[in-house]
Amino acid sequence: MLYLMYRLMCLKDPHEFLHLKPTEKVAFAFMNITKILAEEIGISKFQNTVKLSPWFLERGTITGISNKVWNPPDFINIIIGSQPSHVIGQPIYACFLDEISFIRNQDIEKQKKIATDMMDTALGGMKTRFIHNGKNPTLMILASSKRSEKSFLEEHMKKKLAEDNVNALIVDKPVWEVKPKETYCGEKFNVAVGNKFLVSEIMPNEADESDYVNRGYNIIKVPIEFLEDFKDNIDRALCDFAGISSTDLSKYISGIRIQAATNQNFQNPFSKDIIEVGNAQNDTVQYKDFFDLTKIPEELKYKPLYVHLDMSISGDKTGIGGVWISGKKNSLENSAKELIYQMAFGVSIKAPKGYQVSFAKNREFIYWLKE
Repeated sequence: MLYLMYRLMCLKDPHEFLHLKPTEKVAFAFMNITKILAEEIGISKFQNTVKLSPWFLERGTITGISNKVWNPPDFINIIIGSQPSHVIGQPIYACFLDEISFIRNQDIEKQKKIATDMMDTALGGMKTRFIHNGKNPTLMILASSKRSEKSFLEEHMKKKLAEDNVNALIVDKPVWEVKPKETYCGEKFNVAVGNKFLVSEIMPNEADESDYVNRGYNIIKVPIEFLEDFKDNIDRALCDFAGISSTDLSKYISGIRIQAATNQNFQNPFSKDIIEVGNAQNDTVQYKDFFDLTKIPEELKYKPLYVHLDMSISGDKTGIGGVWISGKKNSLENSAKELIYQMAFGVSIKAPKGYQVSFAKNREFIYWLKE
């Protein structure tokens, strides 16, 4: 960001070089999940760096008494923000979006939408103002600590890597590979990195690496300086220092427990995980049209069936799941018998664009199941 600003400040006529009107400004945007963080992290580091440079001090102005701030020449505008509205309509020449995977929202899909809107708004200002003869001199920087495999930046990187002509530089490395080697003493310990079905763990010194590899682990060697961090919270340390996203399926359900309870002999009778059915007048499709009764073992049809509906109208999917009480098992602790549950089916209902999920069809599906 600062280097691009330096290059523009070296030009005799930046507006002519960038093919802009003389009245337009060139914007540099520092964005974060909150405006306060954008000021404390992005701008403070920028200001501290600039104030150490005689070259920049000579070509800008200092304002403020106790909190002195360096101001660039008049044709450059510095934007500090956290929302798409902070950059809308602005001639963005360079934009730094920091911690973009940590936008506040419990719904990860909504987080990704906000992040996408912010990025697309900034890119819109870049493309409409600065493309000339098919070339775009602007720069977009996306940065974030690791979070989950489904977070915005993880998905965005996968999308970029899948493109034929990747117009991006992706740096995705552990902190100890980025910092100078002399930062650490050289002693290391092994960490077995798992997946959504294998819990990551610190390997004992005498452990056989091949045994872990054969079980599906990936082995990484970590500087000994991080040992206490990995002991305290290995998943957090993998995100913060190793640059490895969390593979947890959910905050509430362990992937290992799901694997232990999975039976490959059972099949979901629904032909699709997501079906698109709505409340349009000419939409006569019913959920039962996607339900294959032949996949239900005959003996289970007479077991008690319990159905849960996670309702929605149009902005989200409706989830419908059913379980049987397939039997009972004796408890070792007392004479009571513990119930054994078995998944019967699961499906998501998505409303077609412009329509809503039909509550009537939800009821009709339950009636049909009973029959």
